[in-house]
Amino acid sequence: MRRLFVPPEFHKPSGIEITGRKFHHAHNVLRLKKNDRVLVFDGEGREYECDIKESEKDYMTAVPLREHQSGYELATDLVLYQCALKGEKLDRAFRMAVELGASGIALVESMRSRPALNLDGDKTLRYRRIIESAAEQSNRMVIPEFKGAMTFHEAVEDAKKLSENFLFWENAGFNRDITTTLSSGDFPDGIGIFVGPEGGFEESEIEAAVSAGVKITSLGKRRLRAETASAAAVSLAAYFLEDPARL
Repeated sequence: MRRLFVPPEFHKPSGIEITGRKFHHAHNVLRLKKNDRVLVFDGEGREYECDIKESEKDYMTAVPLREHQSGYELATDLVLYQCALKGEKLDRAFRMAVELGASGIALVESMRSRPALNLDGDKTLRYRRIIESAAEQSNRMVIPEFKGAMTFHEAVEDAKKLSENFLFWENAGFNRDITTTLSSGDFPDGIGIFVGPEGGFEESEIEAAVSAGVKITSLGKRRLRAETASAAAVSLAAYFLEDPARL
């Protein structure tokens, strides 16, 4: 069944209003029409099987028939602190992180990354739409938060509110620190993972992370592209957070 994200403010007693960009997507991409069935989720954990009762030239109304219960979300929060990448690499990193279960994504400006702090409104909207689209496609019940742009030191400070943080560094050597920690711990406030830019992290950034309590680990013996490392790191953490019984 086709699936559509509609924010909760459009969920009315008379039905779910589908207008503007959402109507364009429903009508021209999903090809929805009157009497079609569609799954509508509100991005805050609720999803409904709906019947399209009205379909006019610029809006639709979807009437909920039943609410769906889902276990698609991870057992705890998983936040990706992704250093800025070039071109479409960053888009792919964000998209894959959402598909794999990240609950939040921050764009980080590090010493070797491209500038990230001049994030304007159009770019912010674009990244949010990438996140939204990936959530829609991957059966997510919650739209992950885009935390905006921050410096590396701001990111380290922001991550202190999480239960545990890991920074993936190619020079860390092969170790199983993250698997040992995630397989035996309890993380009520979530997990943070730091992934560097194409050029990797500077030694001074590693030192700052260690001083803040961030664990330094690796993704194995091979050197990965930055966007590959991002997907691998999120996937590794998500595996252990997928099922509370595994912790």
